[in-house]
Amino acid sequence: MRALRNLRVAASSALVVVLLPVLASCSSDDDDPVGASDPLVGTWTATSFQAFGQDFIADGMALSITVNANDTYAISVTNDLIGVCDPQTSCTETGTYSSSATQITLDPGPDATTLNYSIQGNTMTLTGSIDAVPVTIVLTRA
Repeated sequence: MRALRNLRVAASSALVVVLLPVLASCSSDDDDPVGASDPLVGTWTATSFQAFGQDFIADGMALSITVNANDTYAISVTNDLIGVCDPQTSCTETGTYSSSATQITLDPGPDATTLNYSIQGNTMTLTGSIDAVPVTIVLTRA
């Protein structure tokens, strides 16, 4: 039980660190002040969140990320299954982000997380490690 709790705590920290950068993957280096041409800007809803050999979205957790043109993001979690919102079951995390063509760095303060991302049509996939835990997050543009 202790190992599972430690894993969930690590996963929740990783989720916040991973999801925030991924969902907030708009480039702060973008010359477009309104972000109209940035494919990262918008609201993304997770269809899969794989960590620890488990899909937390399939198990009932909900996650959405709103990436804004002003280099800020907000991640909302409902029915938290990994301890991100501990002790609540729902929460919203906010912060700033920066991105390149293939990576996004989410900074909720004090620690930032960098994830790899790719966008195909209305689907964004984030991959990387959060607190040394490999994660894959698949999101669909809302």
